[in-house]
Amino acid sequence: MKDWLKLTKDEKVAARDGAGQFEIKERMNNCLSSVMNLLDGDAKALATAWKLPWGNYLINTPAEIVAYCKGAAVVRD
Repeated sequence: MKDWLKLTKDEKVAARDGAGQFEIKERMNNCLSSVMNLLDGDAKALATAWKLPWGNYLINTPAEIVAYCKGAAVVRD
């Protein structure tokens, strides 16, 4: 999974792909919603998902985020 906080300014601009603020927020909201649905019932993975930087929901797919959160939850056990 790519980390929003480690991207350069140019990479962040490219991730926005010329989209407007509303479209970007919609993409991130949809990704977050998908992640929450996929992690339903896994409290530790959900806690990890809520702690991710908001930009991660723009640059990663829900599947990538879910895999990361489940992996992080296993490591914490």
